[in-house]
Amino acid sequence: MDAQSHAERPRREQPAAPQAVVRKAAIAHLLSARAVRDFGDGFIAVLLPVYLTALGFSPFGVGVIATAALLGSALLTLAIGLIGARYDYRRLLLAAAMVMIATGCAFAVAKGDTGFVEAFNKTYAAIKADGTAAKLFEKWGLTPTTFFLNP
Repeated sequence: MDAQSHAERPRREQPAAPQAVVRKAAIAHLLSARAVRDFGDGFIAVLLPVYLTALGFSPFGVGVIATAALLGSALLTLAIGLIGARYDYRRLLLAAAMVMIATGCAFAVAKGDTGFVEAFNKTYAAIKADGTAAKLFEKWGLTPTTFFLNP
């Protein structure tokens, strides 16, 4: 027998324990975030028609707006899925979050209700004055222009 017949098969390397733990934690965080997002989407699907009815929209108007919102969300999800690999994931997630915040603000100020805007401005002025805004931007590696705010 020659040396080649006695040679052992190369063994596949197993991931180190810390990598496996980190991977499991990342998967748990991802699934948790998805669960919270899905709950929020379901909650909005129920709450949006109730809110629009309270604002005085007709049943037809509520249907049109709810359909447009859900269709817009579906189309945006498909578009991001198609182009997502070409761009930095972090920036895409921040852009999507900004769109969600903008739509939330738009609903909050519907029909002249400026309470939300006043509360936001007051809160942001306070965290800007004490330096918290600048610390948050620095901690998360964000630039103030990302949010059109000046810490």
